[in-house]
Amino acid sequence: MRTKIQQVSDTAVRLQFGSTIDHALTYILLDFVNRLELNCIAGITSWEIAYTTVTVHFEPWRISGSDAILFLRQLGQGMPNPAAAVQGGTLEIPVCYGGEHGPDLADVADYHGISQTQVIDEHTSAVYPVAFIGFAPGFPYLFGLPAALATPRLSTPRQRVPAGSVGIGGPQTGIYPNDSPAGWRIIGRTPLKLFDYTREPSALCAAGDTVRFVPITAEEFEANTHEDRS
Repeated sequence: MRTKIQQVSDTAVRLQFGSTIDHALTYILLDFVNRLELNCIAGITSWEIAYTTVTVHFEPWRISGSDAILFLRQLGQGMPNPAAAVQGGTLEIPVCYGGEHGPDLADVADYHGISQTQVIDEHTSAVYPVAFIGFAPGFPYLFGLPAALATPRLSTPRQRVPAGSVGIGGPQTGIYPNDSPAGWRIIGRTPLKLFDYTREPSALCAAGDTVRFVPITAEEFEANTHEDRS
């Protein structure tokens, strides 16, 4: 695989592993990150993955950008080996669909000419690999939304949706970890905390994990919310 490496700031280098969003590419990125964790050198401080890139941060008073690029290029030799990537866990995310927790469920159903129950059945039928965490701390971008549910974003984003809101934006689905502006169609909400800075790790999901959504009632949502606060 041809990897493009370039310095994008005084303290960061970006590696571009491809140009097409692809589930298989996530495991190539994870394999590289695994290598980086095992072979990290002084001056490299942190990194994060996106759909097709890994951005690596460094301290320029400890390592130059050119030396960081050389190290990362050598580290990537012999790739890809996605089978070597550490596989994450499978998380079941309870979701209360529709009503006050899913104000756009009816619109999604109408857009596709199906019932709200069919939307829920489709959304909960899939297994969603976590591509990466982005947009906000703990926000998981998920592969695997059934094509039958791909729905355009709102023409005017909401100024705020509550933490735990589950949305559809085009061909993607995700979960808002905190109260946030949102342009995706909100079809439900989970009582789980996706991000908690007092918890280790702070984010519930990580790249390489898989997610399954499980429908719950409004009563179960309230009960789970109460348990989470106690």
